Amino acid sequence: INIMLVLDWSSSMKRRDLTIDHKRVTRAEALVKVISEFMRARRSDRMGLVRFDKDAFLISPLTLDHDWLIARLKEEKSGQGTAPGSGMVIAAEHLLPATNQTKVMIVVTDADQISQGPAPEEVARALAPLGIKVHVIQIVDFKDMASSNLQWNPMAQTPKFTPGGQFFQVADFLGLRSVYRQIDQLEKARFKEDKQRNYRELMAWFAVPALALLLLELLLAQTVWRRLP
Repeated sequence: INIMLVLDWSSSMKRRDLTIDHKRVTRAEALVKVISEFMRARRSDRMGLVRFDKDAFLISPLTLDHDWLIARLKEEKSGQGTAPGSGMVIAAEHLLPATNQTKVMIVVTDADQISQGPAPEEVARALAPLGIKVHVIQIVDFKDMASSNLQWNPMAQTPKFTPGGQFFQVADFLGLRSVYRQIDQLEKARFKEDKQRNYRELMAWFAVPALALLLLELLLAQTVWRRLP
């Protein structure tokens, strides 16, 4: 499975309002930890990274070197603005070459209003015929989760345009981890391996004795068994 992670790296992701092991961490730190677990559980899947704030940048195309992806992500600096649609466009460009394979995009953001770039809903509409599934994870405060109107939330509407896409809202670290585990279970591919036939070469069992007999004949031909013309 080919998975592009499209991650919000705006300044609001540096808000220190999530807790891991009784320690307050930023939203970005919690996201890196959960993504690391997600990648370790999917060693055979190619993954790539796109980050966005007011602009979007490719961190890495699809690769199996997940450790390198995490190391690069930890080096990213936050910026201003929010342009998830731009990040989705870049991610789609790197998913399209994976023809006849499952293509998934996971967008993570803590914004409900889009400040820059194309509308995520419109990007999702364009991706649907291309076979790209989009999941969206939105990080919010508990109070916003209780009062949010998803009908007017552009990020909540985005996955509806792609087949099988789902929207998740989380307000704490355990919720974020739970969502990634749900996606891990959703995105499984079945494949059938043809029967394999192994061949074992038996010629040596006959060739070695034959060679020995041939050498013996050559040696005996130089002794009393030599044939005269």
